[in-house]
Amino acid sequence: MAKRFVFSLEIVRKLRDQSRRVQQRTLAEAQRDVNDVQARLADNERQVSVSMEEERTASSQPGLDVSAVRRQLLHRGWLKRKETELMKEWNDRRLIVIREREKLAEAIKRLKVIEKLRERRWAQHVEQEHRVERKAADETASQRFVAHQEREFQQA
Repeated sequence: MAKRFVFSLEIVRKLRDQSRRVQQRTLAEAQRDVNDVQARLADNERQVSVSMEEERTASSQPGLDVSAVRRQLLHRGWLKRKETELMKEWNDRRLIVIREREKLAEAIKRLKVIEKLRERRWAQHVEQEHRVERKAADETASQRFVAHQEREFQQA
């Protein structure tokens, strides 16, 4: 009967696979954060466009409303500061994504090492089982041959 294959480092393989899955989730969360910041940047750009359109509309009307112009300038200044902050946050989040990708690549590499070892051990196991089967078949054939030779010798 064939021996059951047991990989002695299966626990390590499972832990490394779990580590890879955790790293994938972490990377997905970091990428989602980058996408959120990009959406906020797009919203900020839309607000800047609306502000500029309001300024154009106000400047085309007769008379000058100084308080409205001042409000628009302050609002646009605030939007520019917000854009600068969002760009900094976006860059920081992108760096986090890059680091998380590197960690994921390392986790995948560590898992592949164990899986390659497992494949090699499996191939060795299969070869050993074939060797045992061949040995048993050879032994059976030898016994039959010897029995056949003895019968021929006794008949002669």
